[in-house]
Amino acid sequence: MKPNESTKERIFYQIAQYLHAGIPLPQAVSQFATAAASGRVRRVLNRLNQTLDQGVGAGFLATGFSSFDVGMIVVGERSGRLAEAFQLLAIHYARRVKWRSAVVSKLIYPVVLLHLAVLLLAIPFAIMAQDSEVYVRIVLTLLGGLYAGVGLLWGVWRLLKRIAQRSEGGGRIMGAIPWVGGWIRTVVSGRFAQALAGQLQAGVPVVSACQAAAVASGNRALQAECRRMEARVRQGAGLAEAFRAQRGRSGLVPDLIEAMAIGEQMGRLDQQCLRVAEELDFRLQRRAEWMGEWLPRLLYFGVAGGVAWMLVHTLRTVYSQVGAALGG
Repeated sequence: MKPNESTKERIFYQIAQYLHAGIPLPQAVSQFATAAASGRVRRVLNRLNQTLDQGVGAGFLATGFSSFDVGMIVVGERSGRLAEAFQLLAIHYARRVKWRSAVVSKLIYPVVLLHLAVLLLAIPFAIMAQDSEVYVRIVLTLLGGLYAGVGLLWGVWRLLKRIAQRSEGGGRIMGAIPWVGGWIRTVVSGRFAQALAGQLQAGVPVVSACQAAAVASGNRALQAECRRMEARVRQGAGLAEAFRAQRGRSGLVPDLIEAMAIGEQMGRLDQQCLRVAEELDFRLQRRAEWMGEWLPRLLYFGVAGGVAWMLVHTLRTVYSQVGAALGG
């Protein structure tokens, strides 16, 4: 079972503190596993403790951490900045947990309101039918359809993400979906920029750094493009020039490619990548805040529309019954 984002944030933060105190990584993992109050965190650390003998990167990968996590940790190990790598990952996941919590907290009230509306508006139908089973059937039908729809959307999203991580074509399909594609390109570009900066600071050559950063991004389409770009870069082309030659097929945002060009001209490619990674992180935060504002509103509109429809339907049914009685 893969650790969730809040578990990752907690593990990365505490390991960073151990490393800053001069405690080696295996000992830090073992000591934190003993001290951890959360059973979930302790189970992850115990699994990690059993796999670290395979190597740092392989151990974290075998424990269920993502390719992005592993890429950043390996870069930190190579550069002698392992504590800083864990600290950056802790900050990264702390922000993601904060954004997700903000969105979920704003969705609680409209979701409760939606359920309450279904429970209340089914009452008139049961009264008219004079059958309590009608009430149960209506409530189960509406809520069942709602849960099934949400579950289907979530399942499709998970499937598409898995396809994007395992095939080049899947990555391109995900990137072409309106609005969703923009979100994915921003996430992939931010991860790529952060991993590339770390690789360069660790002294890794540009070609190898690009390939390792693409793996850390978790996007197969970007990995394929980096492999195809390798010959151009080895022949003397700049990284930004090679990406521009792909004409948008790499899936990176234009801001990152522009920063690469400036960084190569100034000899500060790593710093430019870090700057863009922070900007993209802030952009994701703004989008999460936007979702937190608009998703509840959409739910309110949906509830209001459903209430209006059920009221109209109830009135029509009542009038038709009254008309039939009068006519009889």
